Amino acid sequence: DNGSFSFVAQRSHFCIESTAAFARGMLPGDNVPIDVLYGREGEDELLNCRDGPCSNAFERSVDEAQVGYAPTFLSEFGWELDALSAACGANVSDQPLVLIKALLDGLDWTEEAGLRSDLGRQLERRVHEGLHAASFALTNHVFVGSGASLAVAACGFPKLLLSTLLSAVDADERNESARLSAAQLALYLGHREGLYGVLRAFGFDDVVFAGHPHGMVPTGTCIFFELHMLLGGAALATYAYVPAHRSASRGDIGRQIMGLRALGCERRILCPLRVLAANHQRFVSSHGESRSVCRKASRMASPPALLSAEGTASPAEATESSHV
Repeated sequence: DNGSFSFVAQRSHFCIESTAAFARGMLPGDNVPIDVLYGREGEDELLNCRDGPCSNAFERSVDEAQVGYAPTFLSEFGWELDALSAACGANVSDQPLVLIKALLDGLDWTEEAGLRSDLGRQLERRVHEGLHAASFALTNHVFVGSGASLAVAACGFPKLLLSTLLSAVDADERNESARLSAAQLALYLGHREGLYGVLRAFGFDDVVFAGHPHGMVPTGTCIFFELHMLLGGAALATYAYVPAHRSASRGDIGRQIMGLRALGCERRILCPLRVLAANHQRFVSSHGESRSVCRKASRMASPPALLSAEGTASPAEATESSHV
C-alpha cells in the first residue's frame, strides 16, 4: 500500500486471478487487500488493443492475411493438414485460417496439459510436429505479423514500459527520497500474443526457447525487465522465464531461465537504456503505434486511455480494479 508494488492485468478472470496469485506469492501472510487494475470492457489500450479500441484494425489484418497468406500456408503445411483432415473426417483445409488456428490451439493445449493429442493415435509424431509448427506460423503471420497487426499486438505496453523506466531513472537522479518512493516492481499480465509485439518493439527479434519452434513464445512465459543504475548511465537486463512443459510428442521440456539480447547489444544482456529507446523508435517508425493505428482504422477519436501519458493510473472513470 506504499506504492512499492503495482499490479495490472488484462480484463479476463484468469488474468486477474493469475496476477493475484503472483502477488500473494510475493506477499505471503499479508492480509491487506491487493488492487489489481484492469481496463474497462473494450477500452484497454495497454494490454488488449485487438479486442477493444483496435478491433477494426485487427480484424482487417486478419482478413488481409486470409487472402494473402492462406495460399502459402496451405502449400507449406498441406501434408499435415491432409493427415489432420483424415483423422477428423472433414476437410480442414477448406476452413478459414482463424478456425484452423482454433483447432490447432486445441491440440496444443491438450498436449500442454499432459494429455494425448494424437486423436486416438491417428496422428504420427512427425505430423504432430508439423501441426505445432503450423500453429505458430498462423500466430506469426495472422495474429502478430508486421505493420499494423504487430503494432496492435504490442498495444500500448512498450510505450508505458519505456515511460516507467525513464521515470525511475529521473527519480533516482533527483534524490534518495524520490528513489525510495518510486515503484520497485510493476507486474503486467495478459495473453502471450502481446509479448511478440513487446519483444519486437525493443529489438528482441530472435528469441529461441529450447524445444519450441524458432521465435515462439510458449504458454506461461514471463519477461523480466530489470533496471540498473550504472556510472555510465541507466541499463536494462532482460530475462525470460518459461515454465516446464509436458509434451506427448516432444517429451518433457524443463523450465528455462535465460537472458535476452536486444538489437545493438548482441554480445551482452545488460543493455544501455538509450539503445532500447532507439529500438523502440525504429519499431514505431516501421510498424506504427497502436493508438494511431486504431484511430486510422476506426476513423474515430480513441476511447479513454487506461494510463496517462506520464505512465500513472488515470482517474477512476478510466480504470476498474479488483480487490483480492
